Amino acid sequence: MDSSQQRRRFDELYAQNFQDVLAYCMRRTGADDAFAAANDVFAIA
Repeated sequence: MDSSQQRRRFDELYAQNFQDVLAYCMRRTGADDAFAAANDVFAIA
């Protein structure tokens, strides 16, 4: 898999899962922390 395919796959995973990850984080933290935590999930991925 070349880098453009990897980027496309990551973008698909992000689009499909960000809202669920954010909702999970919001149930456990405040809004600002939830956005930071959700973004950290994808930064690590």
